[in-house]
Amino acid sequence: MIKRPTQHVFQKAGLGVLLFVLLSLGLGLIPTRHPDDYVAEKAAVEMDEALKSQIQEVKEGLEGDAQAEANALELSLKEAEGLVERMQAYKELLGFWSLRNPAIGALFAKERALDTDSLPHFVEAGQRFISVIAVMDEQDQAWAAEEAMGMFDAALAMDSRNAEARRGKASALVQGGQQPMQGIQLLRELLDENPEDVETVLELAHFSVLSSQFSKAQERYRQALMLDSTRTEAYFHLGETWIKLGKKDSAQVYYQRYRETLPEGEARARFDVYLADVLSIAEKH
Repeated sequence: MIKRPTQHVFQKAGLGVLLFVLLSLGLGLIPTRHPDDYVAEKAAVEMDEALKSQIQEVKEGLEGDAQAEANALELSLKEAEGLVERMQAYKELLGFWSLRNPAIGALFAKERALDTDSLPHFVEAGQRFISVIAVMDEQDQAWAAEEAMGMFDAALAMDSRNAEARRGKASALVQGGQQPMQGIQLLRELLDENPEDVETVLELAHFSVLSSQFSKAQERYRQALMLDSTRTEAYFHLGETWIKLGKKDSAQVYYQRYRETLPEGEARARFDVYLADVLSIAEKH
């Protein structure tokens, strides 16, 4: 089975959503004399062509200047000579697509990782795929999670103890919905090895929220703040958990603490609008 892009791939909500469906390859049409890896190679070629077609479709939907820039950046990558020029071309491509379509940015990050065979590049590509899961439909989340795991597995093949790759793979397992408990176990192993790993603590807190274990999430967020008082996003998440528990007054305490960490001006103004909406909804329940 392979996943092939639909006609609307990358276009949902302007956030780089990839829409994929499962499609049977039609194995009965393939002569048995082909080598064992023929099916996998054919699937990879079909997928590559489908992705190129969909990316081209997205580019054609851009405004004139942006479309010209996208084409110019891809041409620069194609014509780049040597590693230094290619890295600069990838950097500019990733910057362009990160603002317009993060999923396409993730695909170019994957291309760069495969090109350089670099552990940090594999980790970054995996993280980019993780970042678009939240804006995808359920069936598409599995696709992004599989892409992420592929990148993290490549990194772990180079360094099996790499904490970022292990944490990223755990996140892919949980958010992709395939093996959430295995992902949680990976995070617990990381925390056992390094109890002061604030990133892992925060990941466990987030996943506790996903499973509606709000008290456990609050415990983890407080733990994160004890380990690193600069991780003030934990105040925001504590406010969110109290709202989910129906405790508006407690939520406001933590929301206010978070607000105080924001720079005065536009950042606080935007948060005030968000908070007013949240509290208004809470009043109705």
